[in-house]
Amino acid sequence: MPMILAETNMPSSAFPEGFAPELVVKVCEAMGVPADVCWLRTNTSVPFFISTGKANNTILLYINSSKVASADSAITTSWSAPITSYIVEKTGVTPDNVFIIFGSSDLTKIGRGGKAIK
Repeated sequence: MPMILAETNMPSSAFPEGFAPELVVKVCEAMGVPADVCWLRTNTSVPFFISTGKANNTILLYINSSKVASADSAITTSWSAPITSYIVEKTGVTPDNVFIIFGSSDLTKIGRGGKAIK
């Protein structure tokens, strides 16, 4: 069950209609999991700063999935490429300003419905 946190310094109005549900589908297709088990949370208009001041338009995705535990750089690259391409195509953000952080949590460490998932 992938969980996606998407944060950006861009306003929600900068994204085309249907972007969020399509992003879920793209992430799940790339990772080979069904989209109906994926969760997405978005935060827009988040101030992002770099050492020289305010950052350019940036999108940060944190994708947490048990599939990540066994993934090497070749696998994460194969997941990142289509996700980044979709984001660039739909938003105009440059590829260098799309950051995807893959993480894996043991399902015994995630609670749902008042109990651990596993």
